[in-house]
Amino acid sequence: MPKFLSNGQVFDLVDEEVANLCLPEGFETISDERAAELLATNISPPTPEAVRKTRDSLIAAVQWRYERNARETRLSLKPTDSIAVLDKYVQDLADVTKQKGFPEKVKWPINPFEEK
Repeated sequence: MPKFLSNGQVFDLVDEEVANLCLPEGFETISDERAAELLATNISPPTPEAVRKTRDSLIAAVQWRYERNARETRLSLKPTDSIAVLDKYVQDLADVTKQKGFPEKVKWPINPFEEK
């Protein structure tokens, strides 16, 4: 399973598709071998705080889309992004702390706005 590194923590990616997405600044896709190497050098498993910080970074990375949607709506323009899709993605991110494997095995939602 692909991995990524954020805030000194190693996380599993949801699936192979996620590995091809552009990750926000501060995120790095790493190989299983590199993840094993990092874990072997005493990098601790993800803490709840680290997962929340990563989640908050992902939410912050799409906040501008809410602002653009509000501006387009005020100007009676057709919104560029679906607010329902945006809301679902942000809610899915908010809910990662409710996952059964939290914080060690978080399945991150795929950002529907990232180009592949």
